[in-house]
Amino acid sequence: MATRNTSSQGYSPDRRSGPAAVSRGCRVVGRGVVIALVAAVVSLGQPSQLAAAPKHDKSPTSQKPVVHLSANNTTVGYDESAELSWTALNATVCTASGDWDGTMPTSGTKTVGPLTTRGTFVLSCSGQHPRKATESVTIDVVIENDPPTVNTAPQVNAGANRSVTLPNTLMLPGTVSDDGLPNPPAAVTTTWSQVSGPGTVSFTDASSVSSTVSFDVDGTYTLRLAADDGALVSSDEMQVTVQPAPNSAPQLAPIGDQSLAEGDSLALLLSASDVDEGDVLSFSHDHLASFVTLTDNGNRTATLALTPGFADNGTYSVTIRVTDDGSPILADEETLTVSVTDQNRAPQIDPIADVTIVENDTQTVALSASDPDSGDGVSFSEVGLPSFASLTDFNNGTGQIALMPGSTDVGQYTAIVTVTDHGSSPLTGQSALDITVTSAFHGSALLTWTAPNTNTDGSPLTDLAGFRIYYGSTSGGPYPNMVPINNASVNSHQIDNLSAGAYYFVITALNTSGEESAYSDPPASGTIP
Repeated sequence: MATRNTSSQGYSPDRRSGPAAVSRGCRVVGRGVVIALVAAVVSLGQPSQLAAAPKHDKSPTSQKPVVHLSANNTTVGYDESAELSWTALNATVCTASGDWDGTMPTSGTKTVGPLTTRGTFVLSCSGQHPRKATESVTIDVVIENDPPTVNTAPQVNAGANRSVTLPNTLMLPGTVSDDGLPNPPAAVTTTWSQVSGPGTVSFTDASSVSSTVSFDVDGTYTLRLAADDGALVSSDEMQVTVQPAPNSAPQLAPIGDQSLAEGDSLALLLSASDVDEGDVLSFSHDHLASFVTLTDNGNRTATLALTPGFADNGTYSVTIRVTDDGSPILADEETLTVSVTDQNRAPQIDPIADVTIVENDTQTVALSASDPDSGDGVSFSEVGLPSFASLTDFNNGTGQIALMPGSTDVGQYTAIVTVTDHGSSPLTGQSALDITVTSAFHGSALLTWTAPNTNTDGSPLTDLAGFRIYYGSTSGGPYPNMVPINNASVNSHQIDNLSAGAYYFVITALNTSGEESAYSDPPASGTIP
């Protein structure tokens, strides 16, 4: 059983003349429900019974305020109303709180309700006095019959339509309220689901009204929030517009500066990446030298080939770029320096023919050389030239060797002629020169033979036209020298002006058709001292 409560700031008349508080008991109403009744009643005394105002201020408002608040019925039935009445003395303003609110006049009435639960209504009044008076009244609700138990479907709000940009997630703004019926279960089960959309929706917790959701592709999605109280189900839908992820620039793997020599080659495999897996990457270049080629392999790699020639020494700036096909199109690039160093190549000396010279004669042997590096000059030198030979370098890639053998220089000599270029790391080329000095004395050789009278098939030879004599200094040939004999009746011939040395001779026969027999065998030989 509750009793009436009065605020400590409530009516406080002079102790000598103040009325006593009134308490009411409990009663049983309706179907045996016990309702606690608390009523606060303050009896107003006569003005003469109130505390006297200070002598310096005789106005009523300067005295402590006094408030009386009452209800026409402090017990009402379910969904019924009550009327509050109040009067305040020594007050200029009153303020309602508790189960009512607002600024109230210093006296008046107000209907509160309909009430379904117990309510406490507080009124505080103040004036010029520093203290205020507060009074409250509590109105109980008697439930004589059970309130209606009609179940209503849960109230579902999926929230306003939203927008999100990939790959971000979105927290769903759903709310659900319910009347707690039926009981049991007196609980609501909520579920988020995907109604439509171009991709797959993933919920971190589909049973939570504030679940976080993610999307795998951009587009417009419809999501549904459903609530089930065990008997009734209601739902609400919202749309989410998913924007595509902003394009990310591709990344070109570092290449670095490159250096190689003329004539060398280098192949570099370039690669690039892009967080946007669907983007197609393309390689391109700026200001490539003629010896640089770039091949796009079509799989986010490319091949950079460097093949400088011997005229390409120098420094080159090469920019390699990789571009995606996103929106907007983005690119990454690197500018590298390609250094081609000079590669010296050996000069080439033209072959020098062997020389045969007679003692006391003079002869010059021409020399010439070239260098594939056009800027390099060349110089001639020799090793092994005899004393009667001298080399002259004309300093233009040509030169000569002058030969003036004396009578004591008869013999054979071998010399090496060298050509050297003027490159940073000089290289050389060489050729051998064989010199033969013969004696001024000339010998002779008299040859005789017997003419053939048959052909190789045994038939009579009737058309013999002449002979040919071949000779040389090597047994078995070759025989570089030839003397024609155009008379079939001749059977001897003398060869003059032979220098000292060994000689080997053979003879052939010719018919009128120009057919020639084999060499005579064995060859004839002789030596000129």
